[in-house]
Amino acid sequence: MKVLIIEDNVDLASNIQDFLVREGYVCEWSSTCAHALEKLGSFQYDCLVLDIMLPDGDGLTLLE
Repeated sequence: MKVLIIEDNVDLASNIQDFLVREGYVCEWSSTCAHALEKLGSFQYDCLVLDIMLPDGDGLTLLE
């Protein structure tokens, strides 16, 4: 399963990614809406772990 973590807090994103990788998931990380949109346009993900408040936008708007 491929997971995209969209989180601007580096420590939190790293902890989530470390846990998921240990459980056997393939993870990528993005810290901004712009970068996440770029990744979502290029790759297919099975799951998103999405922060609501990002530095360049609202996570809920990104989800729409």
